[in-house]
Amino acid sequence: MLQRRYLAPKWHPDWSSSRRLKSGYKPAFLPTRPISTAVAVSQTLSPPSSNKSIYGGPIYLPGNIDIPNVKSRHFLKTLMRVAKDLVTSNSPAKLLTTIKSSPALLSLFSDISSLSALVDAFAKSSTPEYSLRILKLVHDLGYTLKHPVYESACYHLWVSRRWDCLLAVTLYAKRHIGCTSVKLLNWRATGLMETGQYALLHRILEEFQVAGLLPNQTTYHLLITGCIRNHDLEGSKRCLRDMKDAGFGPNATTQTILSKSYWHFGADTEVRQNAIGSLPELQPRERMIVINNLLQFLLAQHDLKTVLHLLSMFDSERRYHLASLVSPCPGDHGFIQAAEHKLRHTEPNADTYAIFMNHENKVGNPEVAIHLWQTAAAAGLSATPNVIAALIHSYFLRDHGDTAIRMVAGISSQHGANEFQSLLTNPSDQENFPPLHLPRSALTIRICNILMTSVLKRQGLASVPAIFAIMHSNQLKPNDRTLEVLLSHLNHTQEPRPRLLFQIAHKLAPLNRPSLRHMHNIISCILRDEKRFFVGSAWKMRSKVPRLLKERRARVRLLDHAEHFDPVAGLGLTDHLSYDRLARPILHSLSNRRVKVDPAVAFLRMRQDAMLHLDVDSALAVFRSMLARGLRPTAHHFCALVEGYALSGDFVSANRVMEAAKEANIKPNVIMYTTLIAAHAKHRDPTSAKRVFDEMVSTGIRPDVPAIDALISAFYAANDLQTARQLLIDLWPLIQPFPETLQTANLATLTSNFRVLHPHRSKGIPFKKSQRLAVYAQIERIYSAYDQYFGQRPDITKQDKEDGILGK
Repeated sequence: MLQRRYLAPKWHPDWSSSRRLKSGYKPAFLPTRPISTAVAVSQTLSPPSSNKSIYGGPIYLPGNIDIPNVKSRHFLKTLMRVAKDLVTSNSPAKLLTTIKSSPALLSLFSDISSLSALVDAFAKSSTPEYSLRILKLVHDLGYTLKHPVYESACYHLWVSRRWDCLLAVTLYAKRHIGCTSVKLLNWRATGLMETGQYALLHRILEEFQVAGLLPNQTTYHLLITGCIRNHDLEGSKRCLRDMKDAGFGPNATTQTILSKSYWHFGADTEVRQNAIGSLPELQPRERMIVINNLLQFLLAQHDLKTVLHLLSMFDSERRYHLASLVSPCPGDHGFIQAAEHKLRHTEPNADTYAIFMNHENKVGNPEVAIHLWQTAAAAGLSATPNVIAALIHSYFLRDHGDTAIRMVAGISSQHGANEFQSLLTNPSDQENFPPLHLPRSALTIRICNILMTSVLKRQGLASVPAIFAIMHSNQLKPNDRTLEVLLSHLNHTQEPRPRLLFQIAHKLAPLNRPSLRHMHNIISCILRDEKRFFVGSAWKMRSKVPRLLKERRARVRLLDHAEHFDPVAGLGLTDHLSYDRLARPILHSLSNRRVKVDPAVAFLRMRQDAMLHLDVDSALAVFRSMLARGLRPTAHHFCALVEGYALSGDFVSANRVMEAAKEANIKPNVIMYTTLIAAHAKHRDPTSAKRVFDEMVSTGIRPDVPAIDALISAFYAANDLQTARQLLIDLWPLIQPFPETLQTANLATLTSNFRVLHPHRSKGIPFKKSQRLAVYAQIERIYSAYDQYFGQRPDITKQDKEDGILGK
């Protein structure tokens, strides 16, 4: 979101000049500085009592409307009546008849400048859907507005990220005027890209052709960005070729877009060198976007040498402070020598600091992250949503979540004060937070989602209605990420039935348009249940004769392979699971929008083949297909292969996969080692399990609760209970000090108490019926809060859905 904000001057669809095939056409003009986007916070449905605003200042109308330059008291009263009728009337036909029978109202709707101001005012308000009613009402009265009115409304809807309304405005323009414009088609491409409707986005060039228009470079940039977001490397290359064939060579904005592809397609040396080489030619704002993208990726890859090289290009002393975080000797000769090639007037901005703050949070230094922003704030930098997100994470890591809540409350509307108070666990705690230098009402949906993620971990599902109330009081609406946060929390802490996740996705998916990221949690939930049934753990093997895994799999069908690889890597749901009916609408929606496989779904397919079907060859084929598409593998993909080989008893191949991961600059993590330990435990080989555990510790990886639990299970499966108990007592201090009250406890009591120490709920602790009923009750309260604050949007009509405004 921040990067789109930085690119606003270049990404604005009105930035580039329009070209039209028909001769004599005069393109619509939209001023580079649109009407002020000031929005009143008041929720009142009546105008202010002060008469001064009637003749000079702004006028406040239903939906927080701000109308500048009001001409007279009579105009105000007439406008107030129309605006109130738009909000309260359920009969557009009746309103249309009323207007036609009133000369005063007809004169109002014949004033194009006043109508334009009214449409803009509604588009900027907290109820932008009423701008659609205005546009439709004007058309039904027989008046025709010009393209600039629709284009200006699209701009304001882009600012507020109301993509559904933006797409509706572009379609209304075509209906009402009879033709469209380059700017409106670019706005339509923006809305399709942001809502993930890639099938319609790829047909945008056909819409240009049908309209007799030629796309500009902004059009191709939108298409390239859409392909990158959809993990479509071939599509992005094709768009680059089409752009070049159309006469548009790559420019600074193109380079900025390509620099973001690191997170989708991995590190490409040529792309990186081109990006670094183009830095002197970029404008300062675009230059910082490219540098920040590179820094974020390089820090994730632990490429500290290149990080120092990029920092050396800053023309500011702040570079030494940032360099000290990644290098014990930031002032060494190599760094000073690289500093001779500085970029003039380029210095770290707030988002640069946010990147290093996130890095410190990841390595377990939240205090350093907070101090880093204190230094930046003292230098006069204003916080961005990235900075606020990093600070929220830092305070919750320090167990000072109330400070983060107060910080967010400070930039929120006053209407949400009670909800913030209800989230506090210690109202008397008044710890201060660093200055943000932000105006009030600077809260965004991204900050709300970050806060929701952290509060859910601390307080559970009961906090969600309060978060929804805070969003509503700040005129914000839940998005795809909000639903993803909720599904992820349920999947990792409550271990729900997959049916419940399906129901939540159908109920809360924005505009009934689920995303591929929502399916991540649902599929992983199904795989977890099937792993429990077919694979089990070594804890359940000692008292019964172990059966071969292949024999167990032959008795019941697992997840079937679908015919097509996209959008969920060929995963299908069998009828016996009864999930097919629930999954079909979601998969149908993803397929219709031509959503492509992402690395997470590819991992789930690999894990299914390797773990459930013991078909490592199929998992390798999926891995190669992912690499052929240009997707970047992570430790999870290598871990799926390790698990498949280990469960099959081929530990030599499992070790080879771990070596291949190291060669790919992916360091084996605790999950990978735990997988090997658990596999040795299932084969009742405690000696090999202990050897792998010691190897993990020697490489500097700190064991967690599941790793120790897997090691203990190996001795339990081998019927060496005494060694298992003593080993658990010896390894307990690696997590926290051993409680003296458990000195004489047996192994079963020790393991049950030990598993509670894991931050995520242990798989060995079953859910009681009362606990599940409590979760269902909390979900019902979340449904009620969602319906209360957001409900059904009035701008969504059956005709709009049929015409493809919102997608299916």
